Amino acid sequence: MKMLLCFITAGVLATTGSAQTATNVFASAKGEAEYASPSALGYKMDADSVDYGDIKGSPFWKNEGGPAIVFLQDGRPVKAEKVRLNFYTNDLYYKCGSGPELVAKTGTVKQVIFLKSSDSVTVVANFQSFRDARSVYNPNEAPFCQVLNDGPVKLLKLVSVNLDKKFDFVEGRMQSVFFSRVEYYLLKHDMVFAVKKFSKDDVLAYVVPDTDTDSWLAAHKNKLKSESEVIAFLAYYNKGK
Repeated sequence: MKMLLCFITAGVLATTGSAQTATNVFASAKGEAEYASPSALGYKMDADSVDYGDIKGSPFWKNEGGPAIVFLQDGRPVKAEKVRLNFYTNDLYYKCGSGPELVAKTGTVKQVIFLKSSDSVTVVANFQSFRDARSVYNPNEAPFCQVLNDGPVKLLKLVSVNLDKKFDFVEGRMQSVFFSRVEYYLLKHDMVFAVKKFSKDDVLAYVVPDTDTDSWLAAHKNKLKSESEVIAFLAYYNKGK
């Protein structure tokens, strides 16, 4: 399954144990950043058709949002003070200064690098739009996947949010509710492979083990059965690539 690979910076997530600054992100690209105007993100006119106040739960990654560097399809960076990702509509919400919160036009965004709110410099999360990692909830979109590690082989996390109705026994009525589904993919040589479940057999089917893999897994008591275990293994594996 050949993928349309988006522009990738060398940003390493803070969750992998080696936080990186926004300055380092651009050092691996074109040097000093020249930010495009936020207007380049465009504005989706029909974005407010859903009244989230009547729905239980939230479709957003980090509901409060935070500062981020947003890369456009042509590679230009845009810096916004508040950015939110909506996993229900696969939209990017953004706000600059005292202006209103807007929704970026569909198809304008390749990558979103969230920064730490307290210093707006440290990278805390990296999301990229992948056309070959498609959720059953977004069949016609290029969903935003969180890139959980750096290196030749990457683990991608896709959260798909759907809307359902359930009976609320407390209020005695039907209630609209957001619910989510998590899917994982491995990105290797510009190819995206779905990981059905975390296990040694499933992960090593796409990450060809080397002669020391079994001994490393045994020494670290790593059974490749969780997100954190796969990230730790890929940190080891990618060092030799």
